[in-house]
Amino acid sequence: MPSGTSFYGSVLKAIACTRNRNFDDSEYTQKVIEPSRRIRSLMQTCGDEAPTEEQIREALALLRQIFETKQVDDEERQSRMREIMQANDLDDMLIDAPGR
Repeated sequence: MPSGTSFYGSVLKAIACTRNRNFDDSEYTQKVIEPSRRIRSLMQTCGDEAPTEEQIREALALLRQIFETKQVDDEERQSRMREIMQANDLDDMLIDAPGR
């Protein structure tokens, strides 16, 4: 199980490194900024402790929402999700995760 800082750090990195193609400021604030804050909050709650499966699933669902809002194409979404899963050794744990 990954540490909280490792897992959430990789999720936040994917958010920061993914280009935004949606220029609706209101939608961006509501569906990118707010979910990013929630992910940071989860990271602070966890610290270096391993996140629970529920926390991991929540963070990944928020990430999918952010990718959708940023209008990231499917290939890039899947690639970034795979990177996160592999970097945090989560492939077996979330094999049934939607959007994989």
